Amino acid sequence: MKKVLIVGGVILVLFIAACGFGGYSLLRSFQDSAKSLGPEFERSKRNGIPLTLDAMRPERAIAPGENAALEYKKAFDIWQEKRSMIDDARWESYISSQEQNDDTVGVESIIGEIAGPIEAGAKLAEAQWQIDYSDRAFGSHPVFVGVVDGVFVWRRMIQGSESEQLAKGMRVSDHVVESHDPGSLRAASAIRMELLQGLALKLPFIEPSQYQVIRSSLDQVEAIDPVPVWRTTAFLQFATWDNYENLSQDQKTLFGGARRDDGVMLDAASTEILKFWNTAIEAADGKPELIQYTTLGEMVLRLRERTDLAAVPLKQLWTLDSATKGAGSLDWILANEQLMIMKQALDILTSSKGAFPEKFDCKRVSVIGMKAYTYERTKTGFKLSAKPSDVLAPQSALAKQSLVYEFKAVK
Repeated sequence: MKKVLIVGGVILVLFIAACGFGGYSLLRSFQDSAKSLGPEFERSKRNGIPLTLDAMRPERAIAPGENAALEYKKAFDIWQEKRSMIDDARWESYISSQEQNDDTVGVESIIGEIAGPIEAGAKLAEAQWQIDYSDRAFGSHPVFVGVVDGVFVWRRMIQGSESEQLAKGMRVSDHVVESHDPGSLRAASAIRMELLQGLALKLPFIEPSQYQVIRSSLDQVEAIDPVPVWRTTAFLQFATWDNYENLSQDQKTLFGGARRDDGVMLDAASTEILKFWNTAIEAADGKPELIQYTTLGEMVLRLRERTDLAAVPLKQLWTLDSATKGAGSLDWILANEQLMIMKQALDILTSSKGAFPEKFDCKRVSVIGMKAYTYERTKTGFKLSAKPSDVLAPQSALAKQSLVYEFKAVK
């Protein structure tokens, strides 16, 4: 019996020692992370991440008559008043319809005035958004949904040449993404996809003399860059955690797994948030769009596997719409792919003058495939295609994308 007690005592002592060492190691990891907060602040400044609300404010104000964002706010006000009068099934039918009929006319009689402010905003060179970030990462800018729906209506109602429509519509998309709000990636991408998919359907019916004009219009369009949006998201995530005391009770509950009564814990979590975004932004610098996207995705997957308390706030922040449907959205990749494949199609159309070659050396590189498109002459026109890059996991959404465009000439 005495031997049993001795053995039990030894085991207990070893267990307490192990727990003590584990606790010490955990505290040490917090302390090491907290010590890195200063360097991460300096790193954030180099990477252009704003660290205060004042840093988010523009250096100069655009005159009201020159600010497209004010026109888009008018469109949103109309959308708020009228959109609920159209049931979802009818709206989906309207935005997917390619022809004017009694029902599309009926929808436009309800909400058609939204096209006016969209047209007015599209004519202006700049947009300056007054977005309230007092709720930090818990909010998203509501105006964008009205702008996207407004573009759908504007596209069908405002007459003009295809090149003019593209130039104006792309300007609206640029105005949205220039806000750098997390939700802007999805909204700007939705606008671009509407314009580019509409062009893809109309292209066979457009006069060949217009191909060069349209290509010149698209050549002025830059790919969507997610990095400025990531900088804003980094600020929102950092500021949300840093201003914990000012959050609502529901918002505080989101961080229930993390201790806020310990200064070391607070600094450690702040460090982890800034370190994540500093690494993501530095890894994106100069890299192809697909690598930018996949690198961020891999970082999020590694984050979700972490079990240390310092990572809890950042893990929780990545459950919000502003992260998963904002900075983490794949829509901007799809929009950039659509832009590139349409530019390649127009390269062929402008050079062939109606007589499509048996072979064509494509110069445009697929965003998702990361290789030049493959050209194939068909009986009625030509086909462009690409395969998703091998860097993508086979089960990923991007790996399942169809990167094919077929042009069928109208006889």
